[in-house]
Amino acid sequence: MRYITIDQAKQVMLEMMDYIHDICIKNDIKYSLAYGTLIGAVRHKGFIPWDDDFDIFLTRENYEKLLKLLEKSGDYFIVNYNTDSNSCNHYSHFCSKKYKCEQSNKTLTQMTNFGVFIDIFPLDYLDKDNPKKQLLEIKQSLKKLKLTSFLNYNKTGKKYTTYLKAITNFPRFLYYKFIIKRKKIIEEINLKLTKNNKKKTNILGEYSSRMNEIYDRKDFEEYIFGDFENRKYMMIKNFDTVLKIHYGDYNKLPPEEERKNGHAHFKYFIDE
Repeated sequence: MRYITIDQAKQVMLEMMDYIHDICIKNDIKYSLAYGTLIGAVRHKGFIPWDDDFDIFLTRENYEKLLKLLEKSGDYFIVNYNTDSNSCNHYSHFCSKKYKCEQSNKTLTQMTNFGVFIDIFPLDYLDKDNPKKQLLEIKQSLKKLKLTSFLNYNKTGKKYTTYLKAITNFPRFLYYKFIIKRKKIIEEINLKLTKNNKKKTNILGEYSSRMNEIYDRKDFEEYIFGDFENRKYMMIKNFDTVLKIHYGDYNKLPPEEERKNGHAHFKYFIDE
Protein backbone atom coordinates (compact mmCIF):
# COMPACT_ATOMS: atom_id res chain seq x y z
CA MET A 1 0.00 0.00 0.00
CA ARG A 2 1.42 3.40 -1.02
CA TYR A 3 -0.36 6.62 -0.05
CA ILE A 4 -0.39 9.62 -2.36
CA THR A 5 -0.58 13.30 -1.47
CA ILE A 6 -3.51 15.60 -2.17
CA ASP A 7 -1.44 17.37 -4.84
CA GLN A 8 -0.77 14.03 -6.52
CA ALA A 9 -4.48 13.21 -6.32
CA LYS A 10 -5.27 16.52 -8.01
CA GLN A 11 -2.98 15.62 -10.89
CA VAL A 12 -4.82 12.33 -11.28
CA MET A 13 -8.13 14.24 -11.32
CA LEU A 14 -6.82 16.45 -14.10
CA GLU A 15 -5.87 13.41 -16.17
CA MET A 16 -9.34 11.98 -15.58
CA MET A 17 -10.96 15.28 -16.53
CA ASP A 18 -8.89 15.41 -19.72
CA TYR A 19 -10.37 12.01 -20.57
CA ILE A 20 -13.93 13.21 -19.88
CA HIS A 21 -13.35 16.42 -21.83
CA ASP A 22 -12.09 14.56 -24.91
CA ILE A 23 -15.14 12.29 -24.89
CA CYS A 24 -17.48 15.26 -24.56
CA ILE A 25 -15.83 17.15 -27.42
CA LYS A 26 -15.90 14.11 -29.72
CA ASN A 27 -19.55 13.35 -28.94
CA ASP A 28 -20.99 16.88 -28.76
CA ILE A 29 -21.79 16.61 -25.05
CA LYS A 30 -22.14 19.90 -23.18
CA TYR A 31 -20.83 19.91 -19.62
CA SER A 32 -19.69 22.56 -17.19
CA LEU A 33 -17.29 22.77 -14.31
CA ALA A 34 -19.41 23.02 -11.16
CA TYR A 35 -19.44 24.21 -7.54
CA GLY A 36 -15.98 24.79 -6.04
CA THR A 37 -14.33 23.66 -9.26
CA LEU A 38 -16.19 26.38 -11.17
CA ILE A 39 -15.26 28.96 -8.53
CA GLY A 40 -11.67 27.79 -8.84
CA ALA A 41 -11.72 28.32 -12.60
CA VAL A 42 -13.18 31.82 -12.28
CA ARG A 43 -11.23 33.01 -9.25
CA HIS A 44 -7.95 31.05 -9.39
CA LYS A 45 -7.73 29.68 -12.95
CA GLY A 46 -7.47 26.24 -11.35
CA PHE A 47 -8.15 24.45 -8.10
CA ILE A 48 -9.12 26.50 -5.07
CA PRO A 49 -5.83 26.12 -3.14
CA TRP A 50 -7.44 24.38 -0.15
CA ASP A 51 -9.96 22.37 -2.18
CA ASP A 52 -9.46 18.71 -2.97
CA ASP A 53 -12.20 17.56 -5.32
CA PHE A 54 -13.44 18.04 -8.87
CA ASP A 55 -17.08 18.56 -9.88
CA ILE A 56 -18.94 18.90 -13.17
CA PHE A 57 -22.63 19.05 -14.00
CA LEU A 58 -24.71 18.39 -17.11
CA THR A 59 -28.34 18.37 -18.13
CA ARG A 60 -29.90 14.93 -17.66
CA GLU A 61 -29.79 14.13 -21.39
CA ASN A 62 -26.07 14.89 -21.58
CA TYR A 63 -25.44 13.16 -18.24
CA GLU A 64 -26.95 9.86 -19.39
CA LYS A 65 -25.12 10.05 -22.70
CA LEU A 66 -21.79 10.68 -20.97
CA LEU A 67 -22.22 7.86 -18.45
CA LYS A 68 -22.86 5.32 -21.22
CA LEU A 69 -19.59 6.32 -22.88
CA LEU A 70 -17.60 6.38 -19.64
CA GLU A 71 -18.80 2.89 -18.72
CA LYS A 72 -16.85 1.54 -21.70
CA SER A 73 -13.50 2.62 -20.25
CA GLY A 74 -11.11 -0.06 -19.03
CA ASP A 75 -9.24 2.27 -16.67
CA TYR A 76 -12.20 3.86 -14.89
CA PHE A 77 -15.59 2.93 -13.47
CA ILE A 78 -18.81 4.57 -12.30
CA VAL A 79 -20.19 4.52 -8.75
CA ASN A 80 -23.74 5.62 -7.97
CA TYR A 81 -26.81 4.07 -6.36
CA ASN A 82 -27.45 2.02 -9.49
CA THR A 83 -23.99 0.43 -9.60
CA ASP A 84 -22.96 0.07 -5.95
CA SER A 85 -25.11 -1.38 -3.16
CA ASN A 86 -23.52 0.92 -0.56
CA SER A 87 -23.88 4.12 -2.57
CA CYS A 88 -26.71 6.48 -1.67
CA ASN A 89 -25.84 9.08 -4.30
CA HIS A 90 -28.16 10.12 -7.12
CA TYR A 91 -25.11 11.57 -8.87
CA SER A 92 -22.02 9.64 -9.99
CA HIS A 93 -18.42 9.20 -8.94
CA PHE A 94 -16.16 8.67 -11.96
CA CYS A 95 -13.37 6.61 -10.39
CA SER A 96 -9.87 5.49 -11.28
CA LYS A 97 -9.30 1.74 -10.92
CA LYS A 98 -5.69 2.41 -9.96
CA TYR A 99 -6.47 4.03 -6.61
CA LYS A 100 -8.45 3.20 -3.49
CA CYS A 101 -9.48 5.27 -0.51
CA GLU A 102 -9.31 5.02 3.26
CA GLN A 103 -12.12 7.00 4.91
CA SER A 104 -11.92 7.82 8.60
CA ASN A 105 -14.21 9.55 11.07
CA LYS A 106 -14.38 9.63 14.86
CA THR A 107 -15.62 6.07 15.16
CA LEU A 108 -14.78 4.17 12.00
CA THR A 109 -12.08 3.63 9.40
CA GLN A 110 -13.19 1.86 6.25
CA MET A 111 -11.73 1.08 2.85
CA THR A 112 -13.72 1.82 -0.29
CA ASN A 113 -13.39 0.29 -3.73
CA PHE A 114 -13.01 3.74 -5.22
CA GLY A 115 -10.23 6.21 -4.64
CA VAL A 116 -9.53 9.31 -6.70
CA PHE A 117 -12.73 10.40 -8.42
CA ILE A 118 -14.62 13.17 -10.18
CA ASP A 119 -18.21 13.95 -9.18
CA ILE A 120 -20.68 14.17 -12.07
CA PHE A 121 -24.06 15.77 -11.28
CA PRO A 122 -27.24 15.62 -13.38
CA LEU A 123 -29.47 18.67 -13.78
CA ASP A 124 -33.19 18.00 -14.11
CA TYR A 125 -36.21 20.14 -14.91
CA LEU A 126 -38.10 21.23 -11.80
CA ASP A 127 -41.74 21.97 -11.10
CA LYS A 128 -42.28 25.53 -12.31
CA ASP A 129 -44.83 26.30 -9.57
CA ASN A 130 -43.10 24.77 -6.56
CA PRO A 131 -39.52 23.67 -7.30
CA LYS A 132 -38.53 23.58 -3.62
CA LYS A 133 -41.28 21.08 -2.91
CA GLN A 134 -39.81 18.78 -5.56
CA LEU A 135 -36.33 19.13 -4.05
CA LEU A 136 -37.74 18.38 -0.59
CA GLU A 137 -39.43 15.22 -1.90
CA ILE A 138 -36.10 14.11 -3.40
CA LYS A 139 -34.36 14.80 -0.08
CA GLN A 140 -36.86 12.66 1.83
CA SER A 141 -36.44 9.74 -0.57
CA LEU A 142 -32.64 9.95 -0.47
CA LYS A 143 -32.83 9.80 3.32
CA LYS A 144 -34.85 6.57 3.02
CA LEU A 145 -32.20 5.17 0.69
CA LYS A 146 -29.45 5.93 3.19
CA LEU A 147 -31.39 3.89 5.74
CA THR A 148 -31.02 0.79 3.52
CA SER A 149 -27.22 0.84 3.73
CA PHE A 150 -25.55 -0.66 6.79
CA LEU A 151 -22.57 1.67 6.28
CA ASN A 152 -24.76 4.77 6.09
CA TYR A 153 -27.95 4.29 8.10
CA ASN A 154 -26.45 5.78 11.29
CA LYS A 155 -25.58 9.01 9.44
CA THR A 156 -29.17 10.15 8.98
CA GLY A 157 -31.36 12.22 11.25
CA LYS A 158 -30.62 15.00 13.71
CA LYS A 159 -27.32 15.88 15.37
CA TYR A 160 -26.98 12.91 17.68
CA THR A 161 -23.79 10.98 18.26
CA THR A 162 -22.98 8.28 15.74
CA TYR A 163 -23.52 5.54 18.33
CA LEU A 164 -26.95 6.83 19.33
CA LYS A 165 -27.97 7.10 15.69
CA ALA A 166 -26.87 3.53 15.14
CA ILE A 167 -29.24 2.38 17.88
CA THR A 168 -32.23 4.61 17.16
CA ASN A 169 -32.09 4.13 13.40
CA PHE A 170 -31.60 0.37 13.44
CA PRO A 171 -35.35 -0.49 13.32
CA ARG A 172 -35.72 1.92 10.41
CA PHE A 173 -32.74 0.29 8.71
CA LEU A 174 -34.48 -3.10 8.95
CA TYR A 175 -37.76 -1.65 7.68
CA TYR A 176 -36.35 0.10 4.60
CA LYS A 177 -33.75 -2.57 3.86
CA PHE A 178 -35.95 -5.65 4.04
CA ILE A 179 -39.58 -4.49 3.72
CA ILE A 180 -39.62 -1.43 1.45
CA LYS A 181 -36.46 -2.54 -0.40
CA ARG A 182 -33.66 -0.49 -1.93
CA LYS A 183 -34.73 -1.07 -5.55
CA LYS A 184 -38.17 0.42 -4.93
CA ILE A 185 -36.70 3.50 -3.23
CA ILE A 186 -34.29 4.09 -6.12
CA GLU A 187 -37.20 3.88 -8.57
CA GLU A 188 -39.02 6.43 -6.41
CA ILE A 189 -36.02 8.79 -6.43
CA ASN A 190 -35.53 8.51 -10.19
CA LEU A 191 -39.20 9.30 -10.74
CA LYS A 192 -39.04 12.37 -8.50
CA LEU A 193 -35.83 13.59 -10.16
CA THR A 194 -37.05 13.26 -13.75
CA LYS A 195 -40.82 13.76 -13.55
CA ASN A 196 -40.68 17.17 -15.27
CA ASN A 197 -38.08 16.33 -17.92
CA LYS A 198 -40.62 15.59 -20.65
CA LYS A 199 -42.40 18.88 -19.95
CA LYS A 200 -39.10 20.79 -20.10
CA THR A 201 -40.10 23.59 -17.76
CA ASN A 202 -38.13 26.83 -17.58
CA ILE A 203 -36.39 25.73 -14.38
CA LEU A 204 -33.41 23.41 -13.98
CA GLY A 205 -32.03 22.22 -10.69
CA GLU A 206 -29.98 19.73 -8.72
CA TYR A 207 -30.65 18.46 -5.22
CA SER A 208 -28.08 19.54 -2.65
CA SER A 209 -28.13 20.15 1.08
CA ARG A 210 -28.60 23.90 0.59
CA MET A 211 -31.90 23.32 -1.25
CA ASN A 212 -31.22 26.42 -3.38
CA GLU A 213 -30.12 25.00 -6.72
CA ILE A 214 -33.00 26.40 -8.74
CA TYR A 215 -31.82 27.89 -12.02
CA ASP A 216 -33.21 29.37 -15.20
CA ARG A 217 -32.79 26.79 -17.97
CA LYS A 218 -31.34 29.55 -20.18
CA ASP A 219 -28.28 29.61 -17.92
CA PHE A 220 -27.39 26.17 -19.30
CA GLU A 221 -27.80 26.89 -23.00
CA GLU A 222 -24.49 28.64 -23.71
CA TYR A 223 -21.02 27.33 -22.87
CA ILE A 224 -17.50 28.75 -23.06
CA PHE A 225 -14.01 27.39 -22.45
CA GLY A 226 -12.35 28.50 -19.22
CA ASP A 227 -8.77 28.24 -17.99
CA PHE A 228 -8.06 25.55 -15.41
CA GLU A 229 -4.52 24.54 -14.42
CA ASN A 230 -3.15 25.38 -17.89
CA ARG A 231 -6.00 23.52 -19.56
CA LYS A 232 -9.25 24.57 -21.20
CA TYR A 233 -12.46 23.07 -19.85
CA MET A 234 -16.09 23.84 -20.56
CA MET A 235 -18.16 26.06 -18.30
CA ILE A 236 -21.53 27.75 -18.54
CA LYS A 237 -21.36 31.26 -19.95
CA ASN A 238 -23.69 32.58 -17.23
CA PHE A 239 -21.50 31.22 -14.44
CA ASP A 240 -21.84 34.43 -12.41
CA THR A 241 -25.62 34.10 -12.07
CA VAL A 242 -25.46 30.41 -11.14
CA LEU A 243 -22.64 30.80 -8.62
CA LYS A 244 -24.36 33.73 -6.89
CA ILE A 245 -27.53 31.66 -6.43
CA HIS A 246 -25.60 28.90 -4.72
CA TYR A 247 -22.84 30.81 -2.90
CA GLY A 248 -23.69 34.50 -2.81
CA ASP A 249 -20.49 36.58 -3.10
CA TYR A 250 -18.28 33.76 -4.38
CA ASN A 251 -15.40 36.15 -5.20
CA LYS A 252 -14.92 36.95 -1.52
CA LEU A 253 -12.34 34.67 0.06
CA PRO A 254 -13.54 32.89 3.22
CA PRO A 255 -11.74 33.51 6.53
CA GLU A 256 -8.53 31.51 6.84
CA GLU A 257 -9.99 29.26 9.54
CA GLU A 258 -12.72 28.18 7.09
CA ARG A 259 -10.32 27.29 4.28
CA LYS A 260 -10.53 23.56 4.74
CA ASN A 261 -10.88 20.79 2.20
CA GLY A 262 -14.07 18.76 2.22
CA HIS A 263 -12.37 15.38 2.15
CA ALA A 264 -9.74 15.74 4.87
CA HIS A 265 -10.83 12.33 6.18
CA PHE A 266 -9.92 10.70 2.83
CA LYS A 267 -6.52 9.09 2.25
CA TYR A 268 -5.83 7.87 -1.27
CA PHE A 269 -3.50 4.98 -1.95
CA ILE A 270 -2.27 2.52 -4.56
CA ASP A 271 -2.75 -1.09 -3.52
CA GLU A 272 0.63 -2.48 -4.58
